[in-house]
Amino acid sequence: KLLYGGLYLTYAIKYETDGNMLQDIYPIHPVELHCGYVIGKDKIITCVSGDYGFGDDSDLTVRFYDPAGFRLPGRNATMRSSKQGTLAKVRLGEGELAIVWRHSPPRLP
Repeated sequence: KLLYGGLYLTYAIKYETDGNMLQDIYPIHPVELHCGYVIGKDKIITCVSGDYGFGDDSDLTVRFYDPAGFRLPGRNATMRSSKQGTLAKVRLGEGELAIVWRHSPPRLP
């Protein structure tokens, strides 16, 4: 669904543990919908590699998720400053997803 600018809520899979993407995707306040990513007020959800930011000098935090929707704890994004503000360089493998937060993400369980 994200490839078409939409978010989804799986109902066929029951997530019984912490560390899954649904806990971090919602809630979201969408601002823009694009092919492969959704920009919210305080987070960007993407399944497409690219440079992501909010057009200002916000501190950014990125979390990566495997194709099953669980966090990849060892992955990091590179941050850089540009004319568009702070950007996170997000590189994803097939089926992976990333969430870029403005400021800090929710605490890890």
